[in-house]
Amino acid sequence: MCMCKEMAFDLQTAHPPTVTYYKLYQSFYKRQHQQTLLPPRLSFDDLEFYIDIWSEDKLIFSGVVPGPVLQGGIKILPAGICDMLKFHLESPEYKMSLTVDPSFTVPWSQTVSVSVLVGRKDSNKVACIINKPLFDYIDRTASRALAFDYLVFSPYYPFISGIRAWISLLFTEDGNNGVMNVFGIELDFCDAANSREEIL
Repeated sequence: MCMCKEMAFDLQTAHPPTVTYYKLYQSFYKRQHQQTLLPPRLSFDDLEFYIDIWSEDKLIFSGVVPGPVLQGGIKILPAGICDMLKFHLESPEYKMSLTVDPSFTVPWSQTVSVSVLVGRKDSNKVACIINKPLFDYIDRTASRALAFDYLVFSPYYPFISGIRAWISLLFTEDGNNGVMNVFGIELDFCDAANSREEIL
């Protein structure tokens, strides 16, 4: 009984700590100014992108895209695209895209999946960055169908996670036939990279 009283007294009279772990961190931490990225050791000239697209498990597009082509983007916009997509493609933001020639159509009622491999010509190494997710988000106001997959990193980088590779089908609509006319493909890593240097 006496011990309980002493403990109650100690708790009531104990002073809260004046220094927290966070304050200690603040006292030693110095905010780093944004630094210019070092030149990447990799070039788009060294890369090739292997893109396969299926509609209901039927292959509807398959192509090898050289890195410079994807980096170069869509030069001539087709007639009939919506203003929102035109504004997006003409904006100065960094983007990787290509024209699909010939274009292909996809019925609205069908599910579409995609795979993207990246190969290094300088070492013959290949990595899968998008492994058959569905284009399950379709923004008809922006004429884009989107799919993504999470990048898988080496165990040597345990604190890097949650970074997605996004791919979009760029299309115009054919209201009479109930299909999307796909004229372009866009790839990005907007979770972590918004420039050529950051992507490489």
